Formats: sequence, structure tokens, C-alpha cells
Amino acid sequence: GNWCPVVYAGYGNESHALLSSSKGVSYLLAKEDGLWKLPMSTHLHASYSIPNEHHRIDYLKRFGPSSEYLKQNKYQELDEATVEMINADWILEPATPYIFAQVFVGAILINSTSALLVNCVEPYGRQRCYDAHFERQLPRSESSYPEGTSKYGDINITLVMSEQNSKLVCGTTTANILVTSSSRLDIPNTTSMGPFTSNFTPNHQTLVFVDEKSLRAAQALRERKSVEQVQGGPAFASLRQLRSKFGDISTYMRTRASSKLASALHLRPSTIWTVSDYDSPQQGASQEKIGSKVFQHISQQVMKKGEEGGLELKFIKHTITEFPNSCAAKKILNKILTFFPEGVNTQLTLLADTVSKANHTINTRRLEAINLKLYNKV
Repeated sequence: GNWCPVVYAGYGNESHALLSSSKGVSYLLAKEDGLWKLPMSTHLHASYSIPNEHHRIDYLKRFGPSSEYLKQNKYQELDEATVEMINADWILEPATPYIFAQVFVGAILINSTSALLVNCVEPYGRQRCYDAHFERQLPRSESSYPEGTSKYGDINITLVMSEQNSKLVCGTTTANILVTSSSRLDIPNTTSMGPFTSNFTPNHQTLVFVDEKSLRAAQALRERKSVEQVQGGPAFASLRQLRSKFGDISTYMRTRASSKLASALHLRPSTIWTVSDYDSPQQGASQEKIGSKVFQHISQQVMKKGEEGGLELKFIKHTITEFPNSCAAKKILNKILTFFPEGVNTQLTLLADTVSKANHTINTRRLEAINLKLYNKV
């Protein structure tokens, strides 16, 4: 079977290396005589399996490549009451998308051979009436909807294929959350960032352990009279990674949440809303950065004025002058200026495609920064 190492350090120079189950190791380490120790250093291998997943977090806290970070946090297994809370209807309970996101940031997903830390998530509704970016239910398309009842209730953690890549999503009856940043806890330097996840494959036996502080924060959101942003901090960083439907108010919901590990702006996934703020060594502003300012301007107007807010022509006129040369973004803004208000959303969608080209490079550097922060120094 699969065993975990432990050392009996007796009096004098006496010591014995033993193997036991993870439950047995946890019991021995908890003894107050101080005679049971862990080996000096070790790393889990990708194929290593702990017989009882419920004891794996304790094992990772002691042996894993992220043990120093995990020791700072407490986790508890997801329960049916919490799942019922995040299944609430978005219209009747408007705080639900914010609560859903807050529950899952910092959570740990566990299979028999792998463990994943969830760094950043963003929720999407199931109905067009409250979210223009709802999950489509087309013939033969994959869905995150919970078909059967899991051990936790109406929730389904799965991979959904999109653009020949896999998205890690957690679905309920009313919504789903997309994982946009995650890190393996059993293998060092395996952070994934962006809309696609390639470092974890969930199944029907996947266990979920939520961060206790995140859960308390989610419960606090439920008690508030109104919620406009899931977490404190800069508003642009709380917007979802969207690239269309800029005329719909739901595009500007500030429901993206980040864990304690990834709360700093330079550790969050890049979006069209934040490219402009990226601290780049490049001297001049790129067309992606200048284009990002347009989306910051629009979102700021909507945040201040609601549905009355939007793109202002005087801002476009000023922004066009910032481009040193002719480029795709400048041509798009000139078309907006010429044909306004006709076709604005179409042109903004094209601009978003241009701006988002910077995300991959930015995310590559940011996931390296997360790796440095999360994994133990060796």
C-alpha cells in the first residue's frame, strides 16, 4: 500500500525511520512527548497517493512543497449548508455571486493523486436575465450543471472544453465559477493562470476543503444589505475577464475574487481592465495599454452612473492622440469616433481582442511570482 514516513527520535542518539498510514503519522506527530518527527525534507511525487484524502491536507502541511504557506491557514470540508447557500437565485438573493466566489477562493480540491489550491475565481450566472455572459446550453455542448447530487449536494466540479482547451469550473443550479488561477500543492512550480486549467483533472470523488477565513468572509457578505464588490481593493481588478457585451450592465459586475495568496495586484490574472496598470519595463505605452485605458474609462463611468454611464467621445478623441503610430487599436478608435454611436459594441469587442493579446505575457510573469511566493525555498 501507500505509506508516509515518520521518524522516532529517542533519547541520546537513538532514532528509527518508520512507515505508517497518513492517519497514523498525524496521530504520532500530535503526541506531546516530542519524540516523533518528520524527515528533514521531502517532496511529493506526481504519482504519490495517500490512502485517505481526508488526511491529505495535514500531510501536505508537513511534507508538501507548499507546507510553509499551508501552515498559515485552516481548512474545513465543504458541507451541504454552504452548497445550499451558493445555489440561491441571483434575483432573489443578489449577493449570491459574490458569496459563491468568496467561498471558493483559497479552497483546496483533492483527488487520490493530486491536490489543487484555488487562487482566483469569477462567477457566471445561468440565465441571460441577470448575466449576459451566462453559460450557453447548446445542443451537444458541455455543461457544468450538476446532473446528479454529489456528496455535498447540488454542485459539480468539472472540466469544460473551450477553444480546444479545458476550463476548470464549479457548477451549481444557478451559476458556475471559472477558476482563473490555481496551483498544485503536491508538485512545486505548477501554477496555472488564465481562463484555461491544465494542472488538475477533477472527478466525482473530488473533495473540497474551503479556507475558513474565506468562508467567514462569505457569510459576512450574506449579512450585508447590499454588495457591489466581492472584496476590497481596486475595482478594475474585481471585473471578470470579459471581451464582449460592453453595452450590458452585467459586464461590469465586480465579482472576481482572489485568495490571500494572490491578493496582490501583481499576482492576479491580467484582464483587459488591468493591462494598463501593468508595471512593464517597456518605455513607451503599447497599444494594448492605451486600449486598456478605454475599458477602464467605460467601467468607471458605469460604476459611477449605472446604466447611464458609458463611453464618452471626448475621451476617445484624447486617447487617439496617445498613439505614436498607426496601429490596430488606433484604427478601431477612429472608427468609433466616425460612426458613433453605431457599431460601438462591435468595435469595442475588436479592441478587447487586441488588448487581451498582452495577457499571456503578463500572466506568464505573474505565475512565476506566485510560484516564488507559494513553494518552499529549497
